[in-house]
Amino acid sequence: MAGTSGLEATFWWRSPGDVPARMDLPGGIALKLDRFEDRENATRSLSAEITGLTRVHIGAALEDALRSITAYAALTEAILEVRAIHGPPPRVVPEELLGSLARDLYDAGFTVRFAPSLTPGIGVPLGMQGAEKELREFVDAHPELELA
Repeated sequence: MAGTSGLEATFWWRSPGDVPARMDLPGGIALKLDRFEDRENATRSLSAEITGLTRVHIGAALEDALRSITAYAALTEAILEVRAIHGPPPRVVPEELLGSLARDLYDAGFTVRFAPSLTPGIGVPLGMQGAEKELREFVDAHPELELA
C-alpha cells in the first residue's frame, strides 16, 4: 500500500526586489503544494506532500522534487533550506486478512476486485460504486469490522 513523505523548503533572497514574481519550478514537477510568501523579508516557503505506492516511487518523487526546488533556488540566486519529513512507510495488508475479507464480501454478493491504494494507514480501504448503503449494512452486521 501507499506511503507518504513531506517536504518543506524556505527560500531567502537578498532584498524584496530580488523575489521572483512567479514560482515556476523547473521540470514540471507536480506536487500538492502549500505556499507562504513574505515579500517584506524576501522569503518564500513551501510545503509539499509526496505519495507513492512503494518506497521506490516515494524516493524517486522526493528526489525529483528536491532537484526541482534546488534548481529554482540556484536560478533565482536564493539561499535554500530544505527538510524532508518521512511519513508512514508503505504497508502491505496480510494476505490472510485480505483473502478472508474478500471471501466474506463475495459470499455476501459483492463484486470483489483488488487495486492499489494511495491511502496509508491501518485497515483495508473499500470502495463501492453505488452500493455504499449495502456495504455499511454488511460492516454493521460484522462486529470484527468497522468503517472509519
